[in-house]
Amino acid sequence: MTLSTEESIEMFGDINLTLGMLNKEDIVNKEDIYSHLTSVIQNTDILDDAIVQRLIYYASKDMRDNNMLREIRMLAGEVLVSLAAHDFNSVMYEVQSNFRILELPNEFVVLALAELATSYVSQSIPFMMMTLLTMQTMLRLAEDERMKGTFCIALEKFSKAIYKYVNHWRDFPYPRLDANRLSDKIFMLFRYIMEKWAPLASPMQTLSIVKDHGPTVSLLLHREDFRGYALGQVPWLLNQYKDKEIDFHVTQSLKQILTAAVLYDIGLPRSLRRSIFINLLQQICRAPEPPVKENEMEASSCFLILEPRLRDHIISIERTVKIVMGDLSTKVRNSVLLLIQTMCEKSYIEAREGWPLIDYVFSQFATLNRNLEKPVKTNFHENEKEEESVRETSLEVLKTLDPLVIGMPQVLWPRILTFVVPAEYTEALEPLFSIIRILIMAEEKKKHSAKESTALVISTGAVKLPSPQQLLARLLVISMPASLGELRGAGAIGLLKILPEIIHPKLVDLWKTRLPELLQPLEGKNISTVLWETMLLQLLKESLWKISDVAWTIQLTQDFKQQMGSYSNNSTEKKFLWKALGTTLACCQDSDFVNSQIKEFLTAPNQLGDQRQGITSILGYCAENHLDIVLKVFKTFQNQEKFFMNQCKSLFSGKKSLTKTDVMVIYGAVALHAPKKQLLSRLNQDIISQVLFLHGQCSQVLGMSVMNKDMDLQMSFTRSITEIGIAVQDAEDQGFQFSYKEMLIVYMLDFIRDEPLDSLASPIRWKALIAIRYLSKLKPQLSLQDHLNILEENIRRLLPLPPLENLKSEGQTDKDKEHIQFLYERSMDTLGKLLKTMMWDNVNAEDCQEMFNLLRMWLVSQKEWERERAFQITAKVLTNDIEAPGNFKIGSLLGLLAPHSCDTLPTIRQAAASSTIGLFYIKGIHLEVERLQGLQEGLESDDVQVQIKISSKIAKIVSKFIPNEEILMFLEEMLDGLESLNPTCTKACGIWMITVLKQQGADLEDQVACATYEVISMGTSVTGLYPELFTLLLKLVSCTLGQKMPTCPWSHRRHVMQQGEQQQIPDPCRLSTATLKCLQAQAMREGLAKESDEGDNLWTLLSSPSTHHIGVCSLARSMAVWQHGVILDIMEQLLSSLTSSSENYRITGAAFFSELMKEPILWKHGNLRNLLILMDQSAWDSNATLRQMAIRGLGNTASGAPHKVKKHKQLMLESIIRGLYHLARTEVVCESLKALKKILELLTDRDVSFYFKEIVLQTRTFFEDEQDDVRLTAIFLFEDLAPLTGRRWKIFFAEEIKKSLISFLLHLWDPNPKIGVACRDVLMVCIPFLGLQDLYGVLDRLLDQDLPRARDFYSQFCVKLAKKNQEILWIRHTHSFTFFTSTWEVIRSAAVKLTDAVVLNLTSQYVELLDRDQLTTRLQALRQDPCISVQRAAEAALQTLLRRCKETSIPL
Repeated sequence: MTLSTEESIEMFGDINLTLGMLNKEDIVNKEDIYSHLTSVIQNTDILDDAIVQRLIYYASKDMRDNNMLREIRMLAGEVLVSLAAHDFNSVMYEVQSNFRILELPNEFVVLALAELATSYVSQSIPFMMMTLLTMQTMLRLAEDERMKGTFCIALEKFSKAIYKYVNHWRDFPYPRLDANRLSDKIFMLFRYIMEKWAPLASPMQTLSIVKDHGPTVSLLLHREDFRGYALGQVPWLLNQYKDKEIDFHVTQSLKQILTAAVLYDIGLPRSLRRSIFINLLQQICRAPEPPVKENEMEASSCFLILEPRLRDHIISIERTVKIVMGDLSTKVRNSVLLLIQTMCEKSYIEAREGWPLIDYVFSQFATLNRNLEKPVKTNFHENEKEEESVRETSLEVLKTLDPLVIGMPQVLWPRILTFVVPAEYTEALEPLFSIIRILIMAEEKKKHSAKESTALVISTGAVKLPSPQQLLARLLVISMPASLGELRGAGAIGLLKILPEIIHPKLVDLWKTRLPELLQPLEGKNISTVLWETMLLQLLKESLWKISDVAWTIQLTQDFKQQMGSYSNNSTEKKFLWKALGTTLACCQDSDFVNSQIKEFLTAPNQLGDQRQGITSILGYCAENHLDIVLKVFKTFQNQEKFFMNQCKSLFSGKKSLTKTDVMVIYGAVALHAPKKQLLSRLNQDIISQVLFLHGQCSQVLGMSVMNKDMDLQMSFTRSITEIGIAVQDAEDQGFQFSYKEMLIVYMLDFIRDEPLDSLASPIRWKALIAIRYLSKLKPQLSLQDHLNILEENIRRLLPLPPLENLKSEGQTDKDKEHIQFLYERSMDTLGKLLKTMMWDNVNAEDCQEMFNLLRMWLVSQKEWERERAFQITAKVLTNDIEAPGNFKIGSLLGLLAPHSCDTLPTIRQAAASSTIGLFYIKGIHLEVERLQGLQEGLESDDVQVQIKISSKIAKIVSKFIPNEEILMFLEEMLDGLESLNPTCTKACGIWMITVLKQQGADLEDQVACATYEVISMGTSVTGLYPELFTLLLKLVSCTLGQKMPTCPWSHRRHVMQQGEQQQIPDPCRLSTATLKCLQAQAMREGLAKESDEGDNLWTLLSSPSTHHIGVCSLARSMAVWQHGVILDIMEQLLSSLTSSSENYRITGAAFFSELMKEPILWKHGNLRNLLILMDQSAWDSNATLRQMAIRGLGNTASGAPHKVKKHKQLMLESIIRGLYHLARTEVVCESLKALKKILELLTDRDVSFYFKEIVLQTRTFFEDEQDDVRLTAIFLFEDLAPLTGRRWKIFFAEEIKKSLISFLLHLWDPNPKIGVACRDVLMVCIPFLGLQDLYGVLDRLLDQDLPRARDFYSQFCVKLAKKNQEILWIRHTHSFTFFTSTWEVIRSAAVKLTDAVVLNLTSQYVELLDRDQLTTRLQALRQDPCISVQRAAEAALQTLLRRCKETSIPL
């Protein structure tokens, strides 16, 4: 087997893992490991050399480990031998290294060598000499029995391998070796065993020697110098015939020796031949009990090998066999049969003497019944077993018989036909038909190919052949079981196809076309028994009309009658035989003959077997063409009998005549088969009135009517009425009014009412229901109330029955229990058909609903067995080709049935699913059939979660097809179910509601909120429904933001809004929000959520378009992440929001996910990769809020899944950095800064090097942002960038620090204290880049609880800085101008004070560089600042500037 690269890699990984397991001391799993390795090695073309060497090491080690279980050692040896296919030399080296001279080897090492010799003959032969020499030194060391047996096995295998080489050395790929040297060693080993071990061998050791005897002697026979010794050991072998455990192996070895003798043309000594012949005869004719067929077959083969000129003595052999055939011993009979089988195979049967042998085979098959008719009580079962063995052997002989071997056709034809008709050969008909078919087809082939025809002809000869009528009658009846898949039946109809000329010449053309058509339905499958029976009877009719010979038809009738005793009364053959006889009479044109036959059957019905079934079938089918004759003879018979006794008369007279109940049944059958045009005119007077009269008589005692509980009477009456109803319906006369209809329905209902409600031992209910169904279809039409009364009466008499197991417990035997189950299934099925008929025959949709409503109370019954029955009936009513009224509504029924797809019993779940799907077919909606069927099969599972999942999938498939106008009816029904069904069905209700509302709720948004509020407000647990409800409501809140629409129309249901909360202009978003609030409250009670950090303000935020995303984030934070399974379900359902066409819904989804992406537990248990991709895409959206939420989510990934940040750093950094350019919306900028800070904490300087400069430049632009959060985050981020400079960006970052230093210094006194602390921290991090570590001392003062005054700090800072770097100090002065106009007073004041300190500490050289005019102008302007602190600072700075200018002699 060639593997792909991926498969090879996977396979090698698998083997390496397995090798690691082998290295452990655990021996418990080694058996499985070695079994697995054997399979892998044997099915792999190429293995890595290193793996092969390791496997050889471990397998050899475990194979030789005496502490290992024997099974493991054997498997290890098997692996080792299998590895030889990949590296034979290495394996042989490993085994030989543990097979050393004068050392007793490990048992399994010897077995491995033996297996290598067997499996790899070509490779093993070069090593054989060394192996045999070594083994020769070991034999005398072997003492225990097992080791001796092992050496015998090895000798057997080595001998076979060398024998193959000796006779086929040209096929070996190397120069010829000296095989004599090898046989020398084999001879020495064999002689040692026979001389030292054989005389004292135990039975087990003897068996080992017997097994190696054949191969070893066979090998030695090729050497003339060894032949005498080899043949001299055969008597020892023959002496081992002792018991069945060893006999087969003795015969097998003998067969090998005889085969070798023939190969080498060796003549056996006469005495030896005689001894062998006698022993073989004993094996064939005195076989042990129970017989070992394999030994007998081997013995027969030896017998034929022993006598190659046996063909010359065939006649004498046949005569000898005939003498033995008289022996009635089971052993002898079995042996003779086997010998006949062998003679047939070898063409040793002659035409002159052969037929008695074939006849003997058939006679042994038929002997079984004869020998068991008078059993001996003491050993009856033993005799039966013996006879059955003879029967099986004779059947096997027939199955293997080739009718075309030399001489066999002349032996068989035509006498083989004599076995077709007799009943005792019925079980042998399958091979018999095959033999006949082969003979005829072979002769047909000769007809077309030979110049002279050698066609088989019917010859009376010395045997009486069957007549054409007998053959037709037999073959037709035997064809009946073909519908059940019986080969005998198929063989019979196949034989008819090729026998038309023998049956009747006129049938050739008819059967040429009709029989292939008849055979077509049988090809590869079973068909309906009723359909097949109809087809056969039609063939019989057509054939008889084609023959059109009265005498021929009369003879066929007689032959059908002759076969009555050949079949049991309950067999399909017997039932067909009655109908075929009736059909033949119907085709007979001799009225007198028909008349006489009917009279005969009526007066002597017992000849038919089961007289009721027999005469009913015969007269019924006869009536098809002879209705007048049947009714006339029948009437005459009744008048003559007078029925002077009650219906039980015949019981007292040995059941030899018909009863009144029999006659009732016959009338029904006659009506059923009568020509419909003739029937209706004679129905009331000649049939119905007679049936009612007979029923009335049977219900009377001494002329008075009584309540008759006779089941046979009720069943017969019901059957007759049913068949009459069917006959009238089939007549299709729309004008016919059946006046007895209501009366007969009342009879049937009375029968049903009389049945007990606690048992089901009678079929009356079932049969009466069938009768009612057919009667209900007849005219005059019943009213709706009549239909309802009939249905309700029947439902109440069946559905409340005890559970099936309780009903079955009433049965005393298994057969009783099976019968009760059969009645139960049939009764329920028939009730379903009755309801289906009455419902869908009605053209009024409301009437259909009325009738179905009779099942409602049972569909929700608290007793699951009542629900089960109701659903089975419902499935029957709602499936399979229903034509409902056009305005039939399915919404309510769907809501009633669908939740039960999660009911307690698999039968209910299956039926509920079938019914649900069926409702859509009723509306002409074709669904995904195969997918739904697969889902429906899954409802067999008892796992509730599986049921819920499947029900949800079905809901998703079908819900979009619910008519819009019926959705509210569906929801109403579902809400009722939520209040009354069991917990699992309640959960299913919620899922179906949510699914439908998601699919079709767009136009019903306010109704959706109302409906969902109903689900939650009743206090029902939401654990199972929480993910679906939450996502549905959140979507509704999102999609209805800012909308206004009419109020909910469900005024009769609970109100979502409490009094005082309702608005004049209804707000659907507020309705949805209120419902979501209710859901969250219930979820908190069940531990699925926690209190929001926003409190009740959450719902205000959520329902406002401007703050909706803030509310969603708060809502997400209130999720109970420890319920990670629930949260992941919510996330899965909400994932589609990120690609929604609704911008609001995209924002909702992004906000929700942005918070949950920081939870590690959700990343651990869920696959959120797709979520990450979608959030990244949303980060580029044009909507600022959506971008903000998406960027927040990307940033939070750093907390939830750090490894994902490292993996997708480029994708995330590009999306977030882009947010820094969204200057119009500072919330996007701020979110980007925060996200960058979180992500950069996880990355190295190499990870961010490409983006470092851009991040630094963009970050600096936000140090002076008006939003505190932006400034603070930007400063934090700048601090975090310091460790990421690397060598590449260190100088660049130092320059940026110089530019930013003024901002950090000034914002130490930012109005927001947090920003001041941040500036202190960033200064501590940044000053080393400027070489200003000396300033740490000054900065440390900022750590004091009481911050220093700004003027004092700047003074000290500038003093230190002036000493270290005047340039940087001077730059602070130039950068401070922009802060003079800051909107924050403290910043303006700090800027002036810092300028004052800078001017004070500049050297004269830098003072000269000052732009004194600009500085003076700015400071003078600040003296007019509204802030006094700024004014004072500006005044002080001016003074300092004047003083420094004077000191440097610079005029102002």
